[in-house]
Amino acid sequence: MKYLSEYRDPVIGRALIERIRRTATRQWTLMEVCGGQTHTIVRQGLDELLEGAVEMIHGPGCPVCVTPLEQIDKALALAARPDVIFTSFGDMLRVPGSECDLQQVRARGGAVRVVYSPLDALELARQNPGKEVVFFAVGFETTAPANAMAVWRARELGLRNFSVLVSHVTVPPAITAILTAPDNRVQGFLAAGHVCTVMGWTEYEPIAEQYRVPIVVTGFEPMDILEGMLMAVEQLEEGRHVVENQYVRSVRREGTVPARLRVESVFELADRKWRGIGEIPMSGLRLREEFAAYDAERKFGLGGIVVSEPAECRAGDVLTGRLKPPRCGAFGTPMTTIAAIGLTCAVPVTTTDRVQLGHGSGGRMSASLIGDLFLRELRNPALDELGDGAIVCAGGAELVVSTDSFVVSPIEFPGGDIGSLAVHGTLNDVAMMGAVPVCLTAGFVLEEGLAVSTLERVVASMARAAREAGVSVVAGDTKVVERGKADGLYVNTTGIGVVDPRCRPGPARAQAGDVVIVSGQIGRHGMAIMAAREGLAFETTITSDSACLVPLVERLKASAVPVHVLRDPTRGGVASALNEIASASQVAIVLDEEALPVPDNVRAACEMLGLDPLYVANEGVMVAIVPAPHAARALDSLRSHSLGRDATIIGTVIAQPRSTVLLRTGLGGTRIVDLLPGDQLPRIC
Repeated sequence: MKYLSEYRDPVIGRALIERIRRTATRQWTLMEVCGGQTHTIVRQGLDELLEGAVEMIHGPGCPVCVTPLEQIDKALALAARPDVIFTSFGDMLRVPGSECDLQQVRARGGAVRVVYSPLDALELARQNPGKEVVFFAVGFETTAPANAMAVWRARELGLRNFSVLVSHVTVPPAITAILTAPDNRVQGFLAAGHVCTVMGWTEYEPIAEQYRVPIVVTGFEPMDILEGMLMAVEQLEEGRHVVENQYVRSVRREGTVPARLRVESVFELADRKWRGIGEIPMSGLRLREEFAAYDAERKFGLGGIVVSEPAECRAGDVLTGRLKPPRCGAFGTPMTTIAAIGLTCAVPVTTTDRVQLGHGSGGRMSASLIGDLFLRELRNPALDELGDGAIVCAGGAELVVSTDSFVVSPIEFPGGDIGSLAVHGTLNDVAMMGAVPVCLTAGFVLEEGLAVSTLERVVASMARAAREAGVSVVAGDTKVVERGKADGLYVNTTGIGVVDPRCRPGPARAQAGDVVIVSGQIGRHGMAIMAAREGLAFETTITSDSACLVPLVERLKASAVPVHVLRDPTRGGVASALNEIASASQVAIVLDEEALPVPDNVRAACEMLGLDPLYVANEGVMVAIVPAPHAARALDSLRSHSLGRDATIIGTVIAQPRSTVLLRTGLGGTRIVDLLPGDQLPRIC
């Protein structure tokens, strides 16, 4: 993709890494003050690749990480009010306050909604005149123009039921605070390109001069960051200390003047607390007096909520570079334990007294719910396998039984609907056990008020999908619930299949020396649903990949490939499926980033929303793990069918480190691909 591919070119990247290594005569310590840059550095393993030449300290540049406990508690108090609709960008929902997070408030009945712009919140206020709508205005100078515009527009429209809970912070005072600390180790900075796109870099010039440190305005792609590092190292080696601009395609010295003027007209500088660091004078923004009516803190009288950061917490030391995360006593500790000892790390809480949406995500919360509750009460040998289905014996025959529930919204989406999806998803689960599907059952939960014409289309689609797969729906059930008690229509299905002795895959059967194959492009279904549900428009429509995978499994059987594992990576995506396999088989799986078949439109949508396609759901793709000597035959058999024409090898299985999924980047770095705590949420930065 233009403006992306050229900034991710591994050939250019390796050349830049070599130049940095040749230029550095010693190890230099640099800090990026931007969560987006930190994200890229960690994802690409850049710090690992430059070990000995550059030490990167991940500074207080993530708005999620630096939002203080006090502001989170104010947000929680607002979200719990029955008269408030509390709106926020997605990644703030999991940041813990003193007692819980916004997801837990939502689970307890609070009206908490994820929005993609403060103007979405403004529209909610217009549509709900009987409710107070509050937007959580979090972020650095980057998000300030849009938030300022929302407040300005609310005044223009006379919307008195809209307000913002402001938690804006600014970068230059944070850099100054770091440099004036007696134990500072930072010798140069990569300034955030998006902040400087708005504000320019004139504020950084006196800092560079006074403290004699190079500051390089830097973008967010791997080539941007490597070039920014090189420019900083060259300055350090030459004894220079000026502000330079690497991000020339976006940043001008004066910034974006109209955006700056809008921010200055709505906000003014103020003292602001930072999580783990404390108060930094004149480091935040607050609404000017003439916009006080839109200040949620004043409107709802939140001044009495004063929370001190626990003295035991080392978050501030980590954010300012005085402590590496692994040296923190709470590193790697479950959030329940951290909370119990009074620390406030900005990491998700995974234990709660209420069911949350994250429990259905396919991540850690799902695994915990299954292991700690369902398996505890229902444990038996068949269930313990945790496969896509279970093998049971009946009258001397071995059968596979699989059940699934479908609660997709919207009911009809580009590429399918809940009816065909239910058939495909259930038959795919049976096929992943190596079995031949023979029949289905279907249960419908209908909401009062559902259009009969919609139900007719869904049932007709289900019938068509079943006929095409060569199976029948042999039993069913229907229930109707009151309006507002369901999302239009829910479907539960059970699939029955006959075990095929030629193919007995299982999640615990991956072996070192195997290869990992995916049958097609990944991420389409999840992004199609998100775009349809949230009303997101892209240049090209993303369509679901929903399809019956039985023909692909049958082709593998016919080619006599010894298949060790089959899995359809639905919720939680390829990453979650592979983590489950690595854990069950006690092996490691190493992915090749350049081999991942992500379609351009899915990649672009994920880039825009800050999502990782590895965690996005699929409904017409399977993962097959086979011995390496049989990989070519497996690929040939899959590619002989239209559903498998894009089949490719994406990784290998090795012995160590056990229960781990790793990804090798195009630059040669390595990162861990872990289970997500819960739902993948759009990021601020």
